Amino acid sequence: MRSRALVAGAVLAAALIGASLAARMPVGVALLAVACYAPVVAIDLELAIALWAPLVFLQGIPALNTASKAAGLLLAAVWLAGLLGGLRDPVVLRRHRRLVWAVGALVAWLSLSALWAQDRSLVLADVWHWWAVAALFLMVASSLRDTRAVKLVMLGMVIGAAASVVLGLANGDLGRSAVEGASDRLKSGAGDPNVLAAGLVSAGVLAAALMVPIRTALGRWALAVSIGLLCIGVVASESRGGALAALATAGASLVFFRRRRKQVSAVVLLATGAVVVALALFPSAWHRISSYDNGGNGRTEIWTVAWRMTQDHPLVGVGLNNFDTRAGDYVRRPGALKRV
Repeated sequence: MRSRALVAGAVLAAALIGASLAARMPVGVALLAVACYAPVVAIDLELAIALWAPLVFLQGIPALNTASKAAGLLLAAVWLAGLLGGLRDPVVLRRHRRLVWAVGALVAWLSLSALWAQDRSLVLADVWHWWAVAALFLMVASSLRDTRAVKLVMLGMVIGAAASVVLGLANGDLGRSAVEGASDRLKSGAGDPNVLAAGLVSAGVLAAALMVPIRTALGRWALAVSIGLLCIGVVASESRGGALAALATAGASLVFFRRRRKQVSAVVLLATGAVVVALALFPSAWHRISSYDNGGNGRTEIWTVAWRMTQDHPLVGVGLNNFDTRAGDYVRRPGALKRV
């Protein structure tokens, strides 16, 4: 009887996936991915998280974006069911209660900002993202119980970041640069050049850290190539913030990891070589990264408005996602900022 039910369920799922693929490709791909992914989640949650990690860098691809969200919901559901059923012991969460309380306080404060926000609908439309991220953070923190699981997730992040750069460069996935006459900026699967650069720098740190436990020559060569690709991606994104983050990371690594200064120096040298190659491939990147004359993008005006808002609302702010709504209160006329 049970086998018949399983067969019937499989046939129904196949029909649903087939219909979805015919009607809406992204939805169909997402359902197919979830169908293949569900058994992994049920058997090995840690491996499932590691397989899900690369999708973080591919959110700009519609099909993978939908699949990532569906997989995240499935992970959260299985994790929560394990907690409620007593199948999982959240020992990490008990050991770091202050961190848990801090995460909870942050999302609670963001939710409460609807009370003083000018447009409450904007708060409600965005706050669920923060709750979802907080839940996923707690899920990952409490599910990775040994170094093997941590290394798998780190490796997944590196693979996803490198794949994002390769796919972006191969497909010409570039967005218009804010600097007139400059080349297009790499945005790849992240959908935004600055977001991509932030993720690539973080993935570069993880790749460098993985060189310590991974002893095989092939593994280290693969990580070295990944670091080079990530550096090329940061340069191609033409992100000033990404460049500053990379420099700060390199400097901090040399200062704080003195016992491994030789290894850190080797990674920094590798990254420097990759940056030189990237600047040769994207010559206009240096102009944008090294230029802070505002370039007509209005960024300094945005900073001015943000600072004035902070002066007026130093404690509670203006409410989650309400910056654009309140910015008009600090602009007398287009192009000239004056406090009202």
